[in-house]
Amino acid sequence: MKKEGKFEKKDKNSGCQRIVSKTQAKTLSRPLDNIGYILYNMSRTQGGGIPLDSRFEAKFYDKPDGTKPARNFILGLPMKMRAKITRTIAMLETAGTDLREPHSKHLDDGIFELRAKVGSNITRVLYFFIVGRRIILTHGFIKKTDKTPPAEINKAKQYRHEFLSREENRNE
Repeated sequence: MKKEGKFEKKDKNSGCQRIVSKTQAKTLSRPLDNIGYILYNMSRTQGGGIPLDSRFEAKFYDKPDGTKPARNFILGLPMKMRAKITRTIAMLETAGTDLREPHSKHLDDGIFELRAKVGSNITRVLYFFIVGRRIILTHGFIKKTDKTPPAEINKAKQYRHEFLSREENRNE
């Protein structure tokens, strides 16, 4: 339906009728990626922005010897891949548990993977959530096979167990 050079368009993501320009009508006919959809809906329901207290905080897991496997892995990546995975971490902090494929995927027993691809290079950073809107990034790897290697998932589970044990001891 046309109104003074504007079109009335039903937004596929929200189901709402909106008055939009012809350019916006074309844009709305393409599906938004996951984060765009999440941010769009959050901005509509929370008055134009994401409150800082609703964000998650991503931290690197630190081994008992003080090294941070995920941080070291990310710093060792080529510039483009580092930028992409850093952007994906920022999306994770914003969307938290709502972040889905193609950016994030649940693997097993509360272990998730952040996904980034530049050309034919595929990078994964494993993480888990803990109470208090925190995300712990355990480690990363370059993906060579279709499935995530079980050894990588087990390493993330081991890091989670160590982290939670230290947190428990710290709180006693």
